[in-house]
Amino acid sequence: MHMDSKRIIIFMMAMFFVIKILFGTSAQTLPSDGASATTSAPLSNASSSRWTKNKFAVVSKAPLQSSGTVTEGITLSKQADGHYYTDANVNNISLHFLIDTGASGIALTGSDARALGLNWNANDLEPIGRGASGTVMGKMVTLGSVQVGQFQAFNVQASIIPDGLDVSLLGQSFMSHVPNISIADDKMTLR
Repeated sequence: MHMDSKRIIIFMMAMFFVIKILFGTSAQTLPSDGASATTSAPLSNASSSRWTKNKFAVVSKAPLQSSGTVTEGITLSKQADGHYYTDANVNNISLHFLIDTGASGIALTGSDARALGLNWNANDLEPIGRGASGTVMGKMVTLGSVQVGQFQAFNVQASIIPDGLDVSLLGQSFMSHVPNISIADDKMTLR
């Protein structure tokens, strides 16, 4: 392929992404009454989960200044253990999470999974990772919706880890749907 043709293709791809960022992507919006998205029809491609900013269930919302415009965001304070925590609405059930930006997915404690009506038995558990104490056993699941403040994702990959987890972890399968995460002065801001 000629060098000018390559440059044209690269330019067109860059313009596509700029337009996509400026005008947004199509998003699924929940009904204004806060009804849950259904889990019976998972997306055909797990990596194409959708997100939207909804205003009806906001966890600690604070106006932020950004480039001369006011945007809404969520500000979380660092806790005594050095971590950031938030409550999330998972399939219309409120659960408490430690934000773990280094984790690839959501990890649910056994009690949080039961609160969501998720069941498993010992035969369902398989190795899903390695931890400080060795192999981590769990069960992979898909959550219909996960929402923190105005940020929401549908058909989110998660795992149930019945043993060895004290608090559920909110990892990248959800956090990657938050456009901007910043940490300064012992505050984590999602916007």
